[in-house]
Amino acid sequence: MLVSLTVGHPGLTGVHTPEYCYRGSGYDQVGPTERRPAEVSGGPPAAFWTTQFQRRTPTGTEQLRIFWAWSAGQGWVAPDWPRWHFLGRPSLYKLYVVGGGEADVAPGHDPALDEFLAALVAALDRSLFAPPGDPRNP
Repeated sequence: MLVSLTVGHPGLTGVHTPEYCYRGSGYDQVGPTERRPAEVSGGPPAAFWTTQFQRRTPTGTEQLRIFWAWSAGQGWVAPDWPRWHFLGRPSLYKLYVVGGGEADVAPGHDPALDEFLAALVAALDRSLFAPPGDPRNP
């Protein structure tokens, strides 16, 4: 599994999604883009977009499942129009989680993935957004 976290201007960070960058790297989108919730202990629930990609190579077919969400400090969300959703924010974080393409995306059907996504966003919230002395950031 690969995790990528970027931060930048909301206009640019909001519009650059896997549908564009992975297609530009030779991958074809082979599944629908779907919203997937993740329950977060001690914080607001998160929402990710997810879809599958594949690329044919001389040695076979590479399959990926990608999850992505954004945050400006009030939870991780998957809005329909992120550029407009985060308009006026000084900066925006974008999170990619990239894994094998065979993962089931329905919440509760892959407990390890559900736990990983929940733990990851909780840790990011503590590290990025909780001020010193906040109970989330001891």
